[in-house]
Amino acid sequence: MKIVTMIGLFVLIFSPLSVYADDLIQGHYCYTYGDRESLQEARELTRSLAIRNAIESYRTFITFTSIVKNFQLTNDLIQVISSGYLKDIKVMEHKEDGRTVCERIQATISPAAVKNIINEARAQNERIEERGLANNGYLKILNVRKSEKEYTYGKVEVVAVTARVLKNTGSLSIFRVLQNLHKNSNQEFFRICIEFYDSNGNTVDGAFKYVHDSPIEMLSGQVATVIFHLPKEAKSWRVWLPEAK
Repeated sequence: MKIVTMIGLFVLIFSPLSVYADDLIQGHYCYTYGDRESLQEARELTRSLAIRNAIESYRTFITFTSIVKNFQLTNDLIQVISSGYLKDIKVMEHKEDGRTVCERIQATISPAAVKNIINEARAQNERIEERGLANNGYLKILNVRKSEKEYTYGKVEVVAVTARVLKNTGSLSIFRVLQNLHKNSNQEFFRICIEFYDSNGNTVDGAFKYVHDSPIEMLSGQVATVIFHLPKEAKSWRVWLPEAK
């Protein structure tokens, strides 16, 4: 009788913990880079795509995407999850053969957090559909990563967004943008936009930057990185591009 009682207490005490225990996920990806890409860019892109593969193969995420047939919403969810909800990311295997880079990663993720993100996404579905883009015909987002930037007053956490220019930009200096925006609406499509969320999925801040700020144009095929400062209260973020009509 005592043994049965102890077993019952064990189940009562520890079952809730198992419900909220983190899940282990793995992802693998191989990427072959071209002449206009550096090895470092290929490594970063391979890592982000391996992480994406891990999220896409996660059973909780699969259940959601099997119900909601919306590619852009799915893409936004992957970006939000990868930016703030993966823990203990480890590289299990890394290989480089010629121009091909392969990597296998492992991470832990909270199923409760993922379900909460999915519920928030459903509630904000219309807004996300309207504003979520990763390729608008003028720019293509290649990589979004969190890093640190050194200033004279210390280190600051930032979000670095790397994008490829798909059409010649012309001059994008702030002075010319402000003067010529009404004459050349195409300049609007060279903006990179970001929105930051707190731990509950609520918007805490947002910003945009042009892919560069210079009177010298960028040519199709060139790659640039823009930096956004990460608000202290931000848990995750989502990057998108203005939609070209």
